[in-house]
Amino acid sequence: MKYIELFLVLSPDNPIHREVLIACLEEAGYESFLEEQDLLHAYIPQSRFDEQSLMDSQGKLSPSFSFSYTMQTLAEKNWNQAWEESYKPVRINNHCAVRAPFHNPVADVEHEIIIEPQMSFGTAHHETTSMALDMMTSMDFSQKDVLDMGSGTGVLAIYACIRGAKTSTAVDNELWAYKNTMENAKRNHKIINTIHGSLKDVKSNRYDVILANINRNILLSHIPEYCRMMPPWGQLLVSGFYREDLSTIRGKAEDHGLKLKQHESKRNWIAALFAY
Repeated sequence: MKYIELFLVLSPDNPIHREVLIACLEEAGYESFLEEQDLLHAYIPQSRFDEQSLMDSQGKLSPSFSFSYTMQTLAEKNWNQAWEESYKPVRINNHCAVRAPFHNPVADVEHEIIIEPQMSFGTAHHETTSMALDMMTSMDFSQKDVLDMGSGTGVLAIYACIRGAKTSTAVDNELWAYKNTMENAKRNHKIINTIHGSLKDVKSNRYDVILANINRNILLSHIPEYCRMMPPWGQLLVSGFYREDLSTIRGKAEDHGLKLKQHESKRNWIAALFAY
């Protein structure tokens, strides 16, 4: 089967715009995506490509957001083999590595997380995930109740379990993510309380640590609720937003008693740890 590859240049480029565009393209039949800074690759079988539906997607977006694109037709190939050849293990540091089941074990790391990725997010290749994992290596999860909001493949929830969490709950509103988290938990021999839902499904619970790799707007709306869900010793690790948004995220957190403890930046993305 031949595929069409689109190269979409986004203007302006931010996480919420990407999220909405990807959702529109999924509705139009696009099967997979590869994210780079300022660029989105989208793939669809040639037989299903419809330029009009692509332009219809533009009409569903905010008037302040637009995209331009070029395209190419890809030769027929074994796509599973091509994916395996291009998807490489990710070594976070000496403590952690993320790999797929078809990779050989990664030497000289304390822990491995085995992830069969779907829909491209949560593989640790994206800066937001790799930074969150890196910051988690220095956090204390022993006997903690942990919540992973917007869990994707479940990689953060699984790593919390590996680091000694008493309970680990993963929440995502995407059905594929819910199913993929359960599959990946089994691959890593961990028990994850996996929920196909949203914040309303867990907001009555208490968590010592909350992990949220989502986007700026959702984080801003959720932070007040996260604070109500955490005890005085609680920690909130957030990622999924740009460097210029840190002051806004920090301000919202400080309004509810949290203080910024540390943060990392990579290719303009930010991960930040807050605590009381």
